Amino acid sequence: MNEHEEKLERMLDAALAEYGAAEPLAGLEERVLGRLHAEPEHARPWWMWGAVAAAAALVLVALLVMSRSEPKSAPVVSKNPPVAAPAPTPARRPEPQVAKAPKTQPSSPRVTAAVAQDLPKRDVFPTPTPPSEQELLLAKYMRRTPREEILTMATRPESELPKDPWEAPANQPGGGGSTIQQ
Repeated sequence: MNEHEEKLERMLDAALAEYGAAEPLAGLEERVLGRLHAEPEHARPWWMWGAVAAAAALVLVALLVMSRSEPKSAPVVSKNPPVAAPAPTPARRPEPQVAKAPKTQPSSPRVTAAVAQDLPKRDVFPTPTPPSEQELLLAKYMRRTPREEILTMATRPESELPKDPWEAPANQPGGGGSTIQQ
């Protein structure tokens, strides 16, 4: 270090020592302590009471909604024998319509909802139904097709699958055709 830098260093050290030894302004400590004693300890801002009231209202609304909803119980499985479906009633012939004068006000169509009490109670849900024609065809395909071919088709990327499910890929025998062999 040269002489000029040493002089600057000493001046800086002296100024910092003087700055650190400075006493606080007269009465500062008493003013701070007086202000702390003057403020109430548990003063809460006005908005906090609003938040408490809003939370209480939310809890009250949630309790009202929950108390009005019906308790959900586990489905009851009946051990009764299956109920036979009611026999269909024979269709009646429509009676000839007599022309009527048009009404002055168009009537709005009425929508009626099925009431759960009117519907038959089943022992099993969903009610078993016989397989559809499509399900039967799928089962037949699965029985006749080798397992390796099914796995190959199932693991192919979607980009390699034909766009039309009935259309065979062009590189396979019979490609491009849409005939189904049974």
